[in-house]
Amino acid sequence: MSVQMGIKLLGMVISVYLIRILAKEDYAYFTIAISIMSTIVLLSDSGIGSGFMAIGGRHWDNKERMGKLVNGALLLRKKQFWAAASFAFPTMFWLLYKNDAPLMTIFFLMGIVGLGASFEIRTIIHTATLRLNNQYDSVQKIDIINTLIRLVLIVSVSFIFLDGFVAVVVSVFAYGINLLVARTWANPFSEPSKEFYKEDKKEILSIVKHQLPNAIYYAIIGQVTVFLISIFGSTENIAEVGVLSRLAIIFSIISITLTTVVMPIFSKSKDPKQILKLFSILMFLVTALAVTMIGFAMAFPDFFLYIFGNKYTHLTEEVVWLVASSMLSLLVGIIFKINSSRGWVIKWYIFIPIGILTQVVALFTLNVATVLGVIQYQLVLNLPALFVFLHLFFQKVNELKKEQKQEIELSSNNEMSKPLTIH
Repeated sequence: MSVQMGIKLLGMVISVYLIRILAKEDYAYFTIAISIMSTIVLLSDSGIGSGFMAIGGRHWDNKERMGKLVNGALLLRKKQFWAAASFAFPTMFWLLYKNDAPLMTIFFLMGIVGLGASFEIRTIIHTATLRLNNQYDSVQKIDIINTLIRLVLIVSVSFIFLDGFVAVVVSVFAYGINLLVARTWANPFSEPSKEFYKEDKKEILSIVKHQLPNAIYYAIIGQVTVFLISIFGSTENIAEVGVLSRLAIIFSIISITLTTVVMPIFSKSKDPKQILKLFSILMFLVTALAVTMIGFAMAFPDFFLYIFGNKYTHLTEEVVWLVASSMLSLLVGIIFKINSSRGWVIKWYIFIPIGILTQVVALFTLNVATVLGVIQYQLVLNLPALFVFLHLFFQKVNELKKEQKQEIELSSNNEMSKPLTIH
């Protein structure tokens, strides 16, 4: 936890440095580029990562099997990368063009964003292999390397020339180093293979089939604040939304730590009582943290804004809502990751209509042309997800309890049916 805190604090230092040194216009371009990159990465997964963890949780100690699984997951992600890019790049072009970015800058940003996303989607598979083999130190070292490279390069380059485009290039370069290191460290745990086990492919595609609509929905929801403020607001508003979203780095410490340490336990555990106990502890801790952080933001909003400089000190009301939205998003994300680590996927035709209805109501009741409005919009959209994912979790845990009970009863009946032998 202390290592993760150090990594995220260094990440926060980088963000604050960029916010202070970049003009609002450049930071707006940087925000759009990073948002599109995140969208491509999310759409390139669409259930592949969930399937990888679910299958890997059963075969993590079989190098030959893991080699085929890694190869198959990378092939599937490559295909979905191009599908995601065909949607994301036109959107990126329009957003940048609408906010007066030069055409040359737009095309260069699109190319570098695509390269960065391709690095990241492969790195995720290799780090998942490390997590399944309890190589938490290696995963943390990869994060440290990425953060230190970005910090050193951004500070060094800023003495010569630094704008939004250069900041994105530095981030993508760090992702490339991440990929090289992660692949090298993960290779000993899986034998290189060009095959794809048919049963694995079938299981992953089955999860993708159910999770793809949700992934598309969440790719949009995850960046909705940037999209809406880009459409209805100004370049200055985009920068302000981007700045406030940097505060979420503070809360992501918990999310990353849980992904690294706790999620593999959920993936491997076969005892519903253990799963339910760990889940209850997590929910209590996150809820207590949420109440504490929201109260602190209400009492001392200037504490969060001071570090960003004079350009953003007027966002006192927005920062309270941002903290509340971030904590709710954190809670929803944890429950989603728990479900995904078990291969539990909500039916898209149940969740998405609820989400769309929520969006329509929110659009008509909130002023999404303002920074405050889009933050409130983001918070409202997470509410149906919270209830749906909670319902799915408890439903699946109850099914595990029934299966366990049936296995015990079957085992007991088999013992009673054995013939009595008298010696």
